[in-house]
Amino acid sequence: CDLTNKETLEELRYWIKALTDVAGDVPIVFAGNKADMENERVIKDTDLQELASKYKAKAFMTSAKTGQNVDEVFKALGLAVSEKMGSK
Repeated sequence: CDLTNKETLEELRYWIKALTDVAGDVPIVFAGNKADMENERVIKDTDLQELASKYKAKAFMTSAKTGQNVDEVFKALGLAVSEKMGSK
């Protein structure tokens, strides 16, 4: 989601449902982008963490501009996929 736009957090629920309707139970990792724009942020870390916990997922505050936590998101997703595949 875009940390400077509250609507994008709400829209995640729609997109998760759309994803799981098509793909079933798949690993999810949340990335809240624009973490570098602290003065414009309207979504708190706790908001994203709370949503992620409902889906038993990890959440990261990221910045495409600075690279903050970008690698961590992909590592977490890769690990989640690997664990999911290993449990089958």
